[in-house]
Amino acid sequence: RFEEGAIVEKDRANKIWNGVIAKATPKKDKRPVEMIWVPGPWRDPALLEQKEGNRFELRIFPIPKRGTRTIKLAYTQVIPPQGLRRRYTYALPRSEDGSSVAEKFKFDMRMSGVDKSSKLRTPGYDTETTRDGSKATIEFSGEAFVPNGDFVVDYLPQGSGSELRAWGYQGPAATPPGLSQRKQGPRKEVLAEQTRLSQDNRGYALLALRPELPRWTEEHPRDLVIAIDSSQSMVGERWKRASEVAKSVVAELGARDRVIVMACDLDCQRFGDKPMRPGADNLVALTAWLATVQPSGASFLEDTLRQAAQAGKAFSDSQERERMVLYLGDGVASMGHRSLSILNEQVRSLRTSHNTSFTTLAIGADSDSKTLGSLAQAGGGYFIKHTSGRSPRHMAQVVLESTMGVALKDAEIVWPKGMEDVSVRKLSTLRAGDEVMVSARYQGEINDRITLRGTVGGKPYQNSFPLRLAINHSAGNSFVPKLWATQAIERMQGEGKAEHRDTIVAMSKSFGVMSKKTSLLVLESEAMFRAFGVDRAKPVVEWTGEEGEAEASDSDGTFDYGDLAGEDKAIGNIGLIGRGTAGGASMASPPRAKGARSGSTVHAPSA
Repeated sequence: RFEEGAIVEKDRANKIWNGVIAKATPKKDKRPVEMIWVPGPWRDPALLEQKEGNRFELRIFPIPKRGTRTIKLAYTQVIPPQGLRRRYTYALPRSEDGSSVAEKFKFDMRMSGVDKSSKLRTPGYDTETTRDGSKATIEFSGEAFVPNGDFVVDYLPQGSGSELRAWGYQGPAATPPGLSQRKQGPRKEVLAEQTRLSQDNRGYALLALRPELPRWTEEHPRDLVIAIDSSQSMVGERWKRASEVAKSVVAELGARDRVIVMACDLDCQRFGDKPMRPGADNLVALTAWLATVQPSGASFLEDTLRQAAQAGKAFSDSQERERMVLYLGDGVASMGHRSLSILNEQVRSLRTSHNTSFTTLAIGADSDSKTLGSLAQAGGGYFIKHTSGRSPRHMAQVVLESTMGVALKDAEIVWPKGMEDVSVRKLSTLRAGDEVMVSARYQGEINDRITLRGTVGGKPYQNSFPLRLAINHSAGNSFVPKLWATQAIERMQGEGKAEHRDTIVAMSKSFGVMSKKTSLLVLESEAMFRAFGVDRAKPVVEWTGEEGEAEASDSDGTFDYGDLAGEDKAIGNIGLIGRGTAGGASMASPPRAKGARSGSTVHAPSA
């Protein structure tokens, strides 16, 4: 019989764990430790905590000698777009010596909302696929299984062509505090916030915005500093990937560009004593130098960014050249400041004082995408996730496309009346084809428009998108409240303000989502949960992906920028990579107006 866990404030969860372990283990630890203990025959806890990056730590007690324990984990994942398609990746271990062999391996994926006419792709694996309209099943099994790469499912969702898609959900979604919590559980401030959340009757909205951008570009010769994380966490395949991408970036640079390459752990070591220009001889020398670097030591992220910005001073100041830092690594700091708010402030300061933008490329499935994405946003650059199965040259072209191609900078959304508590307040730089997901609360029905504005190619950009949100109680849309809570928690954690702590804990408990201030605690029985005052009330709404099709309203921008660039050449979006000449069109030529449409679609399949 499996026991379900409960979200508990992190400090309290650890004290309960410590108390149970201290009483259950025969060898006493003499070190002082804070604990919570309620007398009883308790001895079977488990604790799941979110660590840095995309890492989670699971502790289980007891595990018998030469024995096993089975756990079940369920989670919800947002799958980012790859052009118009989506790519689900299940990370698998790889080893050169074959030590990652699995006695038995089985993969079973059920999908809905898949475009009926498109193909499902599972590169590298011979799967058995069954199709039934917009539904699909993918199965794979093997014995003595040795992975030959991550398990990837590439698919096209229904309704992928709209610039804006919006889902609404109306109804109770936040779980109120239970009676046992009020007696001996969380702090009263957390309980009060949980109560407030459960009594908030506003609707929940989720918007996926992928604007069609005018093909305006700016092309300047670049002064580039490549900072590669060479700390202990980059040993093996990660270092190989990072160094290969770095070499490919150098190989793809233009003749007028200049570059500095650094390998950084506790300190940074630099290739050469001056900036180099791309060329075959320099590339051979760089390859030889990277082969001598042995990843080790601590990761000092804030100092890596500072040293990279300072290294850029070796370039001459010129308004005609673009100076930027490219960070390659997992973004997980093992020393120095780890607070995202402090790191963001440092990057903003360096951006201003050194006239430098910061672009980050995440290496590794458990890289800290939130930190690296936030740093890129603060640094006026781009965040790129290393895509499994893509060649180093492809990733290098994505990096260069991001800096040379069509992009919306300094973007902001103007919201209509009735849209409140927006989860994302500042938008990252959007490349052509990028999608941004923003959630909010709303009052009543919304039949208005949102306005997106910023700059593209140094020119002002603005477009409006019709927005319709009805009072929707559809179970297929019940995923929206949890995504709103997740985004709101991520924003507050990034701001790092002490006054957000109670709200983060309450929101994590009320909506059943993990945070860095809470843990998932599993105790051996309902009696043990009651004894320790841990409430594990069921979520008010619980989305599994099998509730039926989600209902979304679709619309396109009021203006069509598709033909505005005329004969100017531009760099296409991912999948259409190529280099061209810069150009642009004047805003004096107004974009073509176009109509809007709305209907019901399915955003993405569930698995």
